[in-house]
Amino acid sequence: MPMTELHSAVNPPTSRRRYSAQFKSDAVQACLAPGAVIAHVARQLGINYKMLGHWVNRHRRQLAQDKPAFVLWSPSEREPIPDQALSSPPQMHREPIRVSCSRGNQQVRIEWPVSDGQQCAEFLREWLR
Repeated sequence: MPMTELHSAVNPPTSRRRYSAQFKSDAVQACLAPGAVIAHVARQLGINYKMLGHWVNRHRRQLAQDKPAFVLWSPSEREPIPDQALSSPPQMHREPIRVSCSRGNQQVRIEWPVSDGQQCAEFLREWLR
């Protein structure tokens, strides 16, 4: 008996399971939750952890491609910055920082005091990671 016949008799071909985009998205979001472990999520869903890891990596690569590019800006030499703008700003009520972001099925809208802009940036950096 040729090797191919023996192999096919011992290991009959199996059909590949197909997963919907919604299932994949939900599985990836479960993996992105704080403290989530891909292997545990995969076990709960009854799927292979390596396959789920590929889905998570693909999602992260897609997010990296979707990030807006950083644009370097510098003031024109023809437009000097007035000395008033360089001094400390008056303590007036200023509009808060308003940000709306979406990531997969998650959406967040925040308002943050301008005085705590660094904390706002840290929050967004952690959330988008």
